[in-house]
Amino acid sequence: MAGSGYNDLHRMYLQALMSRAIISRTSAIRLLKEVSLLLGYRTPIKDDDVTETIAEINRKISEFGQEIKEIRAEKDGQQFVVLVNVVDNSSIFEKLNHTYTLKEREMFRLLLEAVVMAGTYGSVSTMDALHLNVPNMKAGDIQDTIDKLISDQWFIETDSGILVPAPRLIAEFDTYLKHNFHDHVTVCLCNNVVFYGVQCPQCDAISHTHCFLTFNKRQQPHERKCPSCKTIIHNEANGNDSGEDEEETPRQRKRHSSQGAGRPRKSKTPDTPLNTPAVHVREAADAGEPMDTTPVPTRPRRKRRNDQ
Repeated sequence: MAGSGYNDLHRMYLQALMSRAIISRTSAIRLLKEVSLLLGYRTPIKDDDVTETIAEINRKISEFGQEIKEIRAEKDGQQFVVLVNVVDNSSIFEKLNHTYTLKEREMFRLLLEAVVMAGTYGSVSTMDALHLNVPNMKAGDIQDTIDKLISDQWFIETDSGILVPAPRLIAEFDTYLKHNFHDHVTVCLCNNVVFYGVQCPQCDAISHTHCFLTFNKRQQPHERKCPSCKTIIHNEANGNDSGEDEEETPRQRKRHSSQGAGRPRKSKTPDTPLNTPAVHVREAADAGEPMDTTPVPTRPRRKRRNDQ
């Protein structure tokens, strides 16, 4: 592609990825082609070169506790590329100190804990989030912090006022969640934390829909089995690959549900699943438009009460 070993292409591509919180694989491919042209490489970039380039960069940055991950959105399997910190303890929040204040990081931690521990696994109502006990933080400041976390693509708020983890959070906090909430989070057969997907009625194991379908790729719909206990799952709505637009919600654990937790409903935007970035924050390059690296908030920030 561009010679062997870590070179200027990898360095410039890494810098471009660092300026983005998360990027679709389609845009990642286009970005690599643009970087290649800027550096004067004549060899055409193929789609598969992205994976090879990412692997070479990861070999270089792994010593710094960082990794570029290629991930799939839990809802529809859409592919994304995200640069993450690979750590397994609370220090991950200290790594965000250039972006968030101490109070905001504490709010982030409590909100993440609420999403994992809520009766409706993988979601928490905005109203419940506003009542989190954050020391020395007023309700207006809590709302501002929630808005900021949504804008930065850590969480997504559904039309019904439910907060769910965004792909960026799932990718970057995967190791943290497995280390600190191992008794509460569910891990898919791909070894990544899963909040949405196909739940087995027999053993309660949850698989990403795309992982479930891959595991059962040689099986007829009525023969599809749970990857964990091999029980046949007859509920085809949980593993539908017919292309029909079905609503999918977080799977509820068999435990007492907390008050105020609700089921998220599907966004009114047809191509905006619950746990993928909103359509207006996806890379414009996906639609063939010039790439815009300026972060766009998912919704306008609310004013603080004392500013109104």
